[in-house]
Amino acid sequence: MYTIHNAMNLKEIILEYQSFIKELDVKTRDYQIDPEANYVITGIRRAGKTWFLFQIIKQYFGNDYEKILYINFEDDRFIDFKVEDFDNLLNAYYELYPDNKPVLFLDEVQNINGWEKFCRRVADQKYRTYVTGSNAKMLSIDIASTLGARYMQLEICPLSFPEFLYFNGITIEENDIYTKKKNVFKNQFEKYFRFGGFPEILNIASKRDYLHNIFSTILFSDIIIKNNIRDFRGIKLLVKKLAESTNDELSFNRMKNLLKASGSNTGTPTVISWIESLESSFLIREIKNMNYKFSERESKKKYYFIDNGLLFALGENSDSKLLETLTFNTLARYYKDIMFFKTKNIEVDFVIPEKSLFQTSYTLNNDMTRDREIKSLLKASDFLGIDDLYIITYDTDEQISIKSKTIKIIPLWKLILTLKRQR
Repeated sequence: MYTIHNAMNLKEIILEYQSFIKELDVKTRDYQIDPEANYVITGIRRAGKTWFLFQIIKQYFGNDYEKILYINFEDDRFIDFKVEDFDNLLNAYYELYPDNKPVLFLDEVQNINGWEKFCRRVADQKYRTYVTGSNAKMLSIDIASTLGARYMQLEICPLSFPEFLYFNGITIEENDIYTKKKNVFKNQFEKYFRFGGFPEILNIASKRDYLHNIFSTILFSDIIIKNNIRDFRGIKLLVKKLAESTNDELSFNRMKNLLKASGSNTGTPTVISWIESLESSFLIREIKNMNYKFSERESKKKYYFIDNGLLFALGENSDSKLLETLTFNTLARYYKDIMFFKTKNIEVDFVIPEKSLFQTSYTLNNDMTRDREIKSLLKASDFLGIDDLYIITYDTDEQISIKSKTIKIIPLWKLILTLKRQR
C-alpha cells in the first residue's frame, strides 16, 4: 500500500520537490524578508505564495538545494498526513542527508491540524522555517500565542501594477512616465484594470473562466466548507451584494435586509460571521469611517475585494467601482492605516490620517461631477487639516490651485508608478 507514512515515499517526495524547484525560472516579487527570521506567509489563493517560497529558496539557498525540505500540503499524497507525521518527515530527510540541518518550507500548512505546535518546536530548535496558508486565521490570537514572537508575518497579494509590467517583460526607468513609453504603461494598465493581478492571468486566454474558478474555489473550499456554512445561496447572495455595493457604506443590519429582500432569511449574527469568513479568506478587506465613534466604526464599513479580477468574475464591470477598488488596494500596499471620511455634507473616499486625502472619479469631463469632487475634497481638507490632496482618475492628468490649496488630479496608473518610485 502506498502510504505517506512510509519513509521511502517521503524521501522520494523530498527529492522530487528539490529537483523540481532547482529547474524553475522564478520571477521576483516586490517583497523583502529578513533571511535570518522565520515567517508565516499568508494571502489569497493563487496570489503567488508558493512561488514566493521558491523565490526565497533561489535567493538565499539556491547554492545548496540539499538543505531544502519543501512540502506542499495540498499535494494529494499528504491527504492523511497528521501533526505527528512531521517527525517522520524530518527523519526521512535525515536519512537522506544525515549531516545537514534542513530549511523547512511548509506550503499550505493550515491543512494540518495542530501545525503551529510543530512549528513552534522547530523554531525553538533553531530550524529556519517558512510556512504559508490561505486563511487569516493562521494569524489568530490562539495561533499567535502558540508561535509567540518566533515568526514574522507577511501577506502576499496579487501582482501590483509594477509587478504586472515586470511579469510582462516591461521595465520601468525613473522618468519613463513622462516619455512616449507611458503609452505602453497605459495599454497594459487597461488589462490590469479589468482583469486584475493574479499571476497566472497573464497566460490565460479565457480570463473570466479562470477568475470565476478562483472565486468559486475560495468560496467553497476556504469559506463554505471550512466554516460549515449550509446556506449556500445566502452567502453567495452576500458576496454579490458586496460586489454591487463596493463604493457604498454598509451596516450589518443593512446587509441582513438586502439578503432578506432577496429571499434569504439570514440574521445579523450570521451576516457578521460570514463577513469574518470572507475576510479570513482574504477575499475582501474592510475600511472604516474616521468620523464615527468606535461602536459605529465597527458596525458600518465599506468593503473592497482584494483584486479587480474578482469583481470582473462576479460580473461587476462598473468603471467607477473598479477604479475605487484598485485605488484602495494600491494605497493598502503602502499605508497601514486607511480610512474613509463621511459626514452629512462631506465624503472623501480615502484618508491617510494626518497625511493625505484621496478622492476617486473615473472621469471629470462632467462639470457637475468635477465641481462636486473638488468641493468635497476642499471641505474635508479644512475639517481635517490635511492639505495633501488628490483626485484619482482613469486618464485625467492636471494640477489645480484653489483657495490657496493645490489638488493633484492624476491617473491611477501614474499614481501607482509614482508611489513605486518614491519607495
